[in-house]
Amino acid sequence: MGKKFFFILMLSICFIGCHRKPPSDIFDISISQFSRSDSSDLKMPIDYKDLGYKALKENNYKVAFIHFHNYMVRNPQEIEGPLYCAEAKYKIGEYAQSIYFYRRALKINSDDTKAKDGIMLCYRMLLDQSLLNSYFCKDEELKEILTSFVKLSNSLQEKTWKEIPLHASLNDLVHSAGFAPQTEQELQENIAAYLGFVTSPPALAYLESLQVANVITSGSLARMDLEGIEGKNKDSIFFKKIGGNWQAVLLFSSLFEGSKS
Repeated sequence: MGKKFFFILMLSICFIGCHRKPPSDIFDISISQFSRSDSSDLKMPIDYKDLGYKALKENNYKVAFIHFHNYMVRNPQEIEGPLYCAEAKYKIGEYAQSIYFYRRALKINSDDTKAKDGIMLCYRMLLDQSLLNSYFCKDEELKEILTSFVKLSNSLQEKTWKEIPLHASLNDLVHSAGFAPQTEQELQENIAAYLGFVTSPPALAYLESLQVANVITSGSLARMDLEGIEGKNKDSIFFKKIGGNWQAVLLFSSLFEGSKS
């Protein structure tokens, strides 16, 4: 009986010892050691801009966008973030998204010519996409578009300001030229600046040097291709049918590149 009781007592002691909670300082030591050895690695900043540049060079535009977007979120006052987000979106072919980021860049620096030229190029690409199923204009449809072009040219040459809106959508022209007005007042200022530019002597001389080469349309959108003597100075004007009339919505994109301030 005594041996049996002694044996049960020893088993109980072993059981209690095996299940006893370990001292808290074991965890404290391991955590503190981990913190001392690895905290510097965990807190190292990620250079999202550099990663974005590397992805661009490798033509990995989707990854580049992710890195530049992360950079933009963390550096909202730096223009490189939205600029390169826009470039990545353009390379992917998402032109509307590219315009959005170019406009964000202009909110940081309203004079950035890269953003303005980027907006204009994206508008051109969006319009071209809408003409994928186009055909060459002829007969009455061609006559209507050519008439609008002649009347618009005359109103620009003569500076008959009230006539211009009859043959051109000024709101579309301003936005397609790379301006990004935020208010109605800015829109009116941009329209005035735009009209001042397209009616300047160099712009009018450029207009006179061009002849119509062909006109294609999708029924509601048309592109008039123009060229100078011996095929020089090729350019285009886009017209949209608005309220039954053909109105210009993009005018001489090559003339505007890098020219706005």
